[in-house]
Amino acid sequence: PAAAGEAQAKPAVAAKPAAKPAAPAPAPVAKPAAPKPNIVTIIAPPPKASGGPKASAPKPALTAKEALAAKAKAAQAKGKAPAQPAKAEGAAAEAPAAAAAPAFEAADLSAGWDTAVEAARKAGDRSAALVDAWLAGSNVEAIAAVADADEAPGAARKNARRALNILKSRGTAIPTKPRVARVDTRAEATLEATFLPPDGSGTSAISITSRDASGRYHLAEVIVRDPIGILNAGSAWMSGSQLKEGRNRALEGLGVSPAPVPLEWARHRIATARKQNATSGQIVPLGFEGCRELVEPCPEAEPPHPLADLEADITSDIGWARAPGSASLHEEPEFRSWLPDRGSLEDLLQRLGQRLGPEGVRDPQAVNLALTEEIAAATDRFFSPEARAIVATRMKDAAISVRARKGNERATDVLAVARAVKEAGLITSPPNEIPFLLGFFQKGISVLAHQGGGSLRIPVAPLGPQAAPQAPAPAEESADAST
Repeated sequence: PAAAGEAQAKPAVAAKPAAKPAAPAPAPVAKPAAPKPNIVTIIAPPPKASGGPKASAPKPALTAKEALAAKAKAAQAKGKAPAQPAKAEGAAAEAPAAAAAPAFEAADLSAGWDTAVEAARKAGDRSAALVDAWLAGSNVEAIAAVADADEAPGAARKNARRALNILKSRGTAIPTKPRVARVDTRAEATLEATFLPPDGSGTSAISITSRDASGRYHLAEVIVRDPIGILNAGSAWMSGSQLKEGRNRALEGLGVSPAPVPLEWARHRIATARKQNATSGQIVPLGFEGCRELVEPCPEAEPPHPLADLEADITSDIGWARAPGSASLHEEPEFRSWLPDRGSLEDLLQRLGQRLGPEGVRDPQAVNLALTEEIAAATDRFFSPEARAIVATRMKDAAISVRARKGNERATDVLAVARAVKEAGLITSPPNEIPFLLGFFQKGISVLAHQGGGSLRIPVAPLGPQAAPQAPAPAEESADAST
């Protein structure tokens, strides 16, 4: 209080020299020192900051949904709020987008699903900006098309996916790639059928494949045997290299590769075999269900045989004219495995042993002569009219592969001999006069001799009673005859 009184008294004393205009000037100059007591507060704690960013604990990161909602809200506010001078940063960010939008052609801004990717490519470095323009113009289809296309520019595709998230957060329906319903004109063109010729038991394989747009193959393979029916079936998806590898394995193992045949003929052949299962009692394999997509529908009428054009020119005279040279057919891989059944070969050897006896088997010349005659007799016994009809049919099927490998001339040889086989009789033109039929038993005897190490074991009857005291004879013994 005393200091305050002194401060109030001083102006009163200084008021006497009123006549001097410069005397009051020092008093206002001394007043800036008055705020000092407010600044010098050293022992008191510093005041808390009231403005500016607070140095508090970091906020938890936003979830993906919250971040998208925030982006959408910011984008909406950015589009609705008018440009204000006070918000310099927001105006600077919106200016490039507003300036870039008119730079795109109207066709690019209104691009549809089929043209969006091309428009993005055309935009080049500004493809991401084009996506922003689509988002501003609500061109959802173009955005979805670029986001779905792997061939679209990377920046555009990335921005389009972000734009889709924004649109989803707004509840906008996202279109999908349009599916155009149209008739598949490639159905018949992409289907092909192949045929493996029958082996010695009459078993053959029919395959039908289809190729899809991606280049993969759907394969259905059916194993059939006349007159039993379908023995095995299965289907699989594979690449072109896998399909080629399978055919190469068939070539290495059988000596032949599948030959192309008409699709309708293959389907009818499979359907015929399917009917034989009901007659023979052979159970249809479960794998056949997976083949139905390719092996059906079956044609109502039987299609012509793949070699019908060659068979039409073959007469009976041509068949018998080519029959004498038919033994060479066994050199073809299609006929190498054609042999009589094991029972017929054993019956031949039994008859040969009975004819020669224990002494005759020791004479190689007598053995060879008797063997030749017994092979001819066995050929006539084995190839009955029914058996010859089956062999002729199989030969016609085998000619499909022969034609694919060696052409029409060699296939005609097979068809001509097949006709002679079918027309052979028991008295005139017996089967043993056709070298191809005779070759069945000749090959069979050779196989048995090979299995015996070069010797043919011929079973013979026991010795007579006069030889019994010298050497007791077993019930039956075998003799070796060199071939």
